[in-house]
Amino acid sequence: MLRSYAQLLRLPNLFTAWADVFLGWLVVGGESDLLVAVLAASSCLYSAGMVLNDYFDAEVDARERPHRPIPSGRVPRWFAGCLGGALLLSGIAAAMFLPAHEATIGFPVGPSLAVAFALALAIVLYDAVFKATLLGPVLMGSCRFLNIVLALCSTGYWPAWRTVWPAFAVGLYIIGVTVFARREAETSRLWPLALATILMALAVALAAAAPVALQQHLGLGAILYPLGLILWGTLIGKPILDAIVEPDPRQVQRAVKTCILGLIGLDALIAFALVGWAGLLIAVLLIPAMTLGRWVYST
Repeated sequence: MLRSYAQLLRLPNLFTAWADVFLGWLVVGGESDLLVAVLAASSCLYSAGMVLNDYFDAEVDARERPHRPIPSGRVPRWFAGCLGGALLLSGIAAAMFLPAHEATIGFPVGPSLAVAFALALAIVLYDAVFKATLLGPVLMGSCRFLNIVLALCSTGYWPAWRTVWPAFAVGLYIIGVTVFARREAETSRLWPLALATILMALAVALAAAAPVALQQHLGLGAILYPLGLILWGTLIGKPILDAIVEPDPRQVQRAVKTCILGLIGLDALIAFALVGWAGLLIAVLLIPAMTLGRWVYST
Protein backbone atom coordinates (compact mmCIF):
# COMPACT_ATOMS: atom_id res chain seq x y z
CA MET A 1 0.00 0.00 0.00
CA LEU A 2 2.79 2.43 0.93
CA ARG A 3 4.54 1.76 -2.36
CA SER A 4 1.33 2.43 -4.29
CA TYR A 5 1.05 5.93 -2.83
CA ALA A 6 4.77 6.55 -3.35
CA GLN A 7 4.22 5.66 -7.01
CA LEU A 8 1.18 7.92 -7.22
CA LEU A 9 3.24 10.81 -5.81
CA ARG A 10 6.31 9.99 -7.99
CA LEU A 11 8.30 10.29 -4.77
CA PRO A 12 11.79 10.19 -6.34
CA ASN A 13 10.93 13.20 -8.50
CA LEU A 14 10.06 15.31 -5.47
CA PHE A 15 13.76 15.86 -4.89
CA THR A 16 14.01 17.53 -8.30
CA ALA A 17 11.45 20.09 -7.12
CA TRP A 18 13.56 20.61 -4.00
CA ALA A 19 16.62 21.16 -6.19
CA ASP A 20 14.74 23.95 -8.00
CA VAL A 21 13.84 25.52 -4.67
CA PHE A 22 17.40 25.40 -3.36
CA LEU A 23 18.65 26.97 -6.61
CA GLY A 24 16.25 29.90 -6.36
CA TRP A 25 16.74 30.29 -2.61
CA LEU A 26 20.53 30.39 -2.94
CA VAL A 27 20.42 32.89 -5.81
CA VAL A 28 18.48 35.45 -3.74
CA GLY A 29 20.32 34.65 -0.52
CA GLY A 30 17.12 33.60 1.23
CA GLU A 31 16.79 33.32 4.99
CA SER A 32 17.08 29.85 6.49
CA ASP A 33 13.88 30.19 8.54
CA LEU A 34 11.89 30.70 5.33
CA LEU A 35 13.31 27.65 3.55
CA VAL A 36 10.91 25.22 5.26
CA ALA A 37 7.87 27.17 4.08
CA VAL A 38 9.16 27.33 0.51
CA LEU A 39 9.95 23.62 0.48
CA ALA A 40 6.52 22.81 1.95
CA ALA A 41 4.71 24.91 -0.66
CA SER A 42 6.77 23.46 -3.51
CA SER A 43 6.42 19.88 -2.26
CA CYS A 44 2.65 20.07 -1.89
CA LEU A 45 2.13 21.73 -5.27
CA TYR A 46 4.49 19.35 -7.08
CA SER A 47 2.91 16.29 -5.45
CA ALA A 48 -0.55 17.62 -6.30
CA GLY A 49 0.52 17.77 -9.93
CA MET A 50 1.67 14.16 -9.89
CA VAL A 51 -1.52 12.88 -8.23
CA LEU A 52 -3.88 14.90 -10.42
CA ASN A 53 -1.98 13.76 -13.50
CA ASP A 54 -2.92 10.15 -12.73
CA TYR A 55 -6.43 11.14 -11.66
CA PHE A 56 -7.23 12.75 -15.02
CA ASP A 57 -5.30 10.08 -16.98
CA ALA A 58 -7.05 7.13 -15.31
CA GLU A 59 -8.86 6.00 -18.45
CA VAL A 60 -5.77 6.30 -20.66
CA ASP A 61 -3.65 4.53 -18.06
CA ALA A 62 -6.20 1.71 -17.90
CA ARG A 63 -5.30 0.97 -21.54
CA GLU A 64 -1.60 1.85 -21.64
CA ARG A 65 -0.36 1.50 -18.04
CA PRO A 66 -2.76 -0.82 -16.17
CA HIS A 67 -0.09 -1.46 -13.51
CA ARG A 68 -0.35 2.09 -12.15
CA PRO A 69 -2.02 2.64 -8.74
CA ILE A 70 -5.39 3.95 -9.95
CA PRO A 71 -6.20 1.60 -12.88
CA SER A 72 -4.91 -1.38 -10.89
CA GLY A 73 -7.39 -0.53 -8.11
CA ARG A 74 -4.73 -0.13 -5.44
CA VAL A 75 -5.67 3.55 -5.01
CA PRO A 76 -9.34 4.58 -5.49
CA ARG A 77 -9.68 7.28 -8.12
CA TRP A 78 -11.97 9.40 -5.94
CA PHE A 79 -9.39 9.36 -3.17
CA ALA A 80 -6.63 10.40 -5.57
CA GLY A 81 -8.76 13.33 -6.67
CA CYS A 82 -9.37 14.40 -3.06
CA LEU A 83 -5.67 13.97 -2.23
CA GLY A 84 -4.61 16.02 -5.23
CA GLY A 85 -7.00 18.82 -4.34
CA ALA A 86 -5.90 18.81 -0.70
CA LEU A 87 -2.24 19.00 -1.69
CA LEU A 88 -2.97 21.87 -4.06
CA LEU A 89 -4.68 23.88 -1.31
CA SER A 90 -1.95 22.97 1.18
CA GLY A 91 0.72 24.30 -1.18
CA ILE A 92 -1.08 27.62 -1.50
CA ALA A 93 -1.59 27.74 2.28
CA ALA A 94 2.13 27.13 2.90
CA ALA A 95 2.98 30.07 0.63
CA MET A 96 0.94 32.30 2.92
CA PHE A 97 3.65 31.89 5.58
CA LEU A 98 6.22 33.58 3.33
CA PRO A 99 6.81 37.34 3.71
CA ALA A 100 4.90 39.80 1.53
CA HIS A 101 6.85 43.06 1.36
CA GLU A 102 5.43 43.76 -2.10
CA ALA A 103 1.77 43.39 -3.02
CA THR A 104 0.56 42.71 -6.54
CA ILE A 105 -2.45 43.37 -8.78
CA GLY A 106 -3.82 45.92 -6.34
CA PHE A 107 -4.51 43.38 -3.59
CA PRO A 108 -2.55 42.62 -0.42
CA VAL A 109 -1.14 39.48 -1.98
CA GLY A 110 2.61 39.05 -1.79
CA PRO A 111 4.72 37.69 -4.64
CA SER A 112 5.09 34.20 -3.16
CA LEU A 113 1.36 33.71 -2.78
CA ALA A 114 0.69 35.12 -6.24
CA VAL A 115 3.24 32.73 -7.76
CA ALA A 116 1.76 29.80 -5.78
CA PHE A 117 -1.69 30.60 -7.21
CA ALA A 118 -0.21 30.81 -10.72
CA LEU A 119 1.61 27.51 -10.24
CA ALA A 120 -1.56 25.79 -8.98
CA LEU A 121 -3.48 27.10 -12.00
CA ALA A 122 -0.77 25.89 -14.40
CA ILE A 123 -0.86 22.44 -12.77
CA VAL A 124 -4.61 22.10 -13.16
CA LEU A 125 -4.60 23.41 -16.73
CA TYR A 126 -1.87 20.95 -17.69
CA ASP A 127 -3.35 17.89 -15.99
CA ALA A 128 -7.01 18.48 -16.79
CA VAL A 129 -7.10 20.34 -20.10
CA PHE A 130 -3.98 20.83 -22.18
CA LYS A 131 -1.72 17.86 -21.47
CA ALA A 132 -2.28 16.19 -24.85
CA THR A 133 -2.08 19.46 -26.84
CA LEU A 134 0.86 21.49 -28.15
CA LEU A 135 0.44 23.76 -25.13
CA GLY A 136 1.07 20.84 -22.75
CA PRO A 137 4.90 20.92 -22.74
CA VAL A 138 4.85 24.72 -22.40
CA LEU A 139 2.62 24.48 -19.34
CA MET A 140 4.84 21.79 -17.84
CA GLY A 141 7.90 23.97 -18.37
CA SER A 142 5.97 26.87 -16.85
CA CYS A 143 5.37 24.81 -13.72
CA ARG A 144 9.12 24.30 -13.25
CA PHE A 145 9.76 27.96 -14.06
CA LEU A 146 7.24 29.06 -11.45
CA ASN A 147 8.63 26.61 -8.89
CA ILE A 148 11.99 28.39 -9.04
CA VAL A 149 10.34 31.83 -9.09
CA LEU A 150 8.46 30.80 -5.93
CA ALA A 151 11.82 30.41 -4.22
CA LEU A 152 13.14 33.63 -5.76
CA CYS A 153 10.16 35.44 -4.18
CA SER A 154 10.82 33.98 -0.71
CA THR A 155 12.37 37.29 0.39
CA GLY A 156 8.98 38.95 -0.03
CA TYR A 157 9.99 40.97 -3.10
CA TRP A 158 9.64 40.36 -6.82
CA PRO A 159 13.01 39.19 -8.15
CA ALA A 160 15.10 41.27 -10.52
CA TRP A 161 14.79 40.07 -14.10
CA ARG A 162 18.39 38.82 -14.16
CA THR A 163 17.79 36.43 -11.28
CA VAL A 164 14.94 34.81 -13.24
CA TRP A 165 17.39 33.68 -15.95
CA PRO A 166 18.05 30.23 -14.36
CA ALA A 167 14.30 29.65 -14.13
CA PHE A 168 14.00 30.22 -17.89
CA ALA A 169 16.80 27.71 -18.52
CA VAL A 170 15.18 25.05 -16.33
CA GLY A 171 11.72 25.73 -17.76
CA LEU A 172 12.98 25.29 -21.33
CA TYR A 173 14.81 22.11 -20.34
CA ILE A 174 11.59 20.63 -18.93
CA ILE A 175 9.68 21.61 -22.07
CA GLY A 176 12.21 19.50 -23.97
CA VAL A 177 11.91 16.58 -21.54
CA THR A 178 8.11 16.71 -21.78
CA VAL A 179 8.20 16.63 -25.58
CA PHE A 180 10.61 13.69 -25.37
CA ALA A 181 8.22 11.81 -23.07
CA ARG A 182 4.98 12.46 -24.99
CA ARG A 183 4.77 8.93 -26.46
CA GLU A 184 6.83 7.04 -23.89
CA ALA A 185 4.22 4.29 -23.55
CA GLU A 186 4.60 3.35 -27.22
CA THR A 187 7.22 3.54 -29.95
CA SER A 188 8.13 7.20 -30.36
CA ARG A 189 8.58 9.06 -33.63
CA LEU A 190 12.00 10.41 -34.50
CA TRP A 191 11.18 14.06 -35.12
CA PRO A 192 9.67 14.80 -31.68
CA LEU A 193 12.68 13.17 -30.04
CA ALA A 194 15.01 15.27 -32.18
CA LEU A 195 13.04 18.46 -31.43
CA ALA A 196 13.08 17.68 -27.72
CA THR A 197 16.85 17.15 -27.81
CA ILE A 198 17.33 20.52 -29.53
CA LEU A 199 15.19 22.24 -26.87
CA MET A 200 17.21 20.65 -24.08
CA ALA A 201 20.44 21.69 -25.79
CA LEU A 202 19.16 25.29 -26.01
CA ALA A 203 18.31 25.13 -22.30
CA VAL A 204 21.89 24.10 -21.53
CA ALA A 205 23.09 27.05 -23.62
CA LEU A 206 20.89 29.35 -21.52
CA ALA A 207 22.31 27.79 -18.37
CA ALA A 208 25.84 28.35 -19.66
CA ALA A 209 25.03 32.04 -20.16
CA ALA A 210 23.50 32.47 -16.69
CA PRO A 211 26.69 33.82 -15.04
CA VAL A 212 26.97 36.46 -17.78
CA ALA A 213 23.31 37.42 -17.42
CA LEU A 214 23.69 37.77 -13.65
CA GLN A 215 27.07 39.49 -14.03
CA GLN A 216 28.91 36.93 -11.93
CA HIS A 217 32.71 36.72 -11.92
CA LEU A 218 33.48 33.02 -11.88
CA GLY A 219 37.24 32.91 -11.30
CA LEU A 220 38.18 29.24 -11.35
CA GLY A 221 34.53 28.48 -12.08
CA ALA A 222 35.03 29.98 -15.56
CA ILE A 223 36.81 26.72 -16.38
CA LEU A 224 35.01 24.30 -14.08
CA TYR A 225 31.46 25.38 -14.95
CA PRO A 226 31.69 24.67 -18.71
CA LEU A 227 33.50 21.41 -17.96
CA GLY A 228 30.76 20.46 -15.52
CA LEU A 229 28.05 21.19 -18.11
CA ILE A 230 29.91 19.09 -20.69
CA LEU A 231 30.21 16.17 -18.26
CA TRP A 232 26.55 16.49 -17.28
CA GLY A 233 25.51 16.67 -20.93
CA THR A 234 27.50 13.53 -21.69
CA LEU A 235 25.81 11.60 -18.88
CA ILE A 236 22.26 12.46 -19.96
CA GLY A 237 23.14 12.47 -23.64
CA LYS A 238 23.94 8.75 -23.80
CA PRO A 239 20.42 7.48 -22.94
CA ILE A 240 18.91 10.22 -25.14
CA LEU A 241 20.97 9.03 -28.10
CA ASP A 242 20.06 5.41 -27.34
CA ALA A 243 16.37 6.33 -27.39
CA ILE A 244 16.70 8.19 -30.69
CA VAL A 245 18.47 5.22 -32.27
CA GLU A 246 15.98 2.72 -30.80
CA PRO A 247 12.79 4.64 -29.84
CA ASP A 248 10.96 1.82 -28.05
CA PRO A 249 9.19 2.50 -24.73
CA ARG A 250 11.97 0.96 -22.63
CA GLN A 251 14.71 3.16 -24.08
CA VAL A 252 12.58 6.32 -24.09
CA GLN A 253 11.43 5.85 -20.49
CA ARG A 254 15.03 5.23 -19.43
CA ALA A 255 16.09 8.47 -21.11
CA VAL A 256 13.21 10.41 -19.56
CA LYS A 257 14.05 9.12 -16.09
CA THR A 258 17.70 10.13 -16.59
CA CYS A 259 16.68 13.60 -17.79
CA ILE A 260 14.30 14.15 -14.87
CA LEU A 261 16.84 13.13 -12.23
CA GLY A 262 19.51 14.96 -14.22
CA LEU A 263 17.69 18.20 -13.41
CA ILE A 264 19.19 17.97 -9.92
CA GLY A 265 22.67 18.01 -11.45
CA LEU A 266 21.78 20.93 -13.72
CA ASP A 267 20.40 22.94 -10.78
CA ALA A 268 23.56 22.18 -8.79
CA LEU A 269 25.83 23.33 -11.61
CA ILE A 270 23.89 26.58 -12.17
CA ALA A 271 23.95 27.24 -8.42
CA PHE A 272 27.71 26.60 -8.39
CA ALA A 273 28.20 29.17 -11.15
CA LEU A 274 26.08 31.78 -9.36
CA VAL A 275 26.82 31.34 -5.65
CA GLY A 276 29.99 29.23 -5.49
CA TRP A 277 30.88 25.81 -4.13
CA ALA A 278 27.88 25.67 -1.77
CA GLY A 279 25.66 25.33 -4.82
CA LEU A 280 27.09 21.90 -5.57
CA LEU A 281 25.54 20.60 -2.35
CA ILE A 282 22.25 20.48 -4.27
CA ALA A 283 23.67 17.40 -6.02
CA VAL A 284 23.38 15.51 -2.72
CA LEU A 285 19.65 15.24 -3.49
CA LEU A 286 20.58 12.71 -6.17
CA ILE A 287 21.24 10.16 -3.42
CA PRO A 288 17.66 9.87 -2.08
CA ALA A 289 16.20 10.40 -5.55
CA MET A 290 18.18 7.55 -7.10
CA THR A 291 17.72 5.31 -4.05
CA LEU A 292 13.94 5.71 -4.10
CA GLY A 293 14.01 5.41 -7.89
CA ARG A 294 14.98 1.75 -7.53
CA TRP A 295 11.75 1.14 -5.62
CA VAL A 296 9.35 3.61 -7.29
CA TYR A 297 9.11 4.52 -10.98
CA SER A 298 9.75 8.12 -11.98
CA THR A 299 7.89 8.47 -15.28
